[in-house]
Amino acid sequence: MYQALDGTVEYKRFDPFLSQAIAWKRMQLEIHSQQDITWLKYECAEMHHERKFSSGYLEAHERAQTYFDGKPWNMECNFDDIN
Repeated sequence: MYQALDGTVEYKRFDPFLSQAIAWKRMQLEIHSQQDITWLKYECAEMHHERKFSSGYLEAHERAQTYFDGKPWNMECNFDDIN
C-alpha cells in the first residue's frame, strides 16, 4: 500500500528517485557523501516509525522529516561519481 503525501492511497510500488539510486551506488562503491548518510538515516527513521507505531507512510514521513532530511542533496545528480 502506498500513501502519497496528499493522503491518497493506492496499491503500487514506491516511485523511484534517481538521486536515491545514485546515492545507493555511491555507498556500494564506498564513495558516499554525508548527504547520502543523512538520506539513509531518514529512510531508517521512516521505516522504524511505520513498524513501531503501525503508522501509514504519511505519518512516518512527517515524523522522520523532523529528524533527517529525506532529500538532502542540494545539487543535480552527477553520474561521474559512479563511473
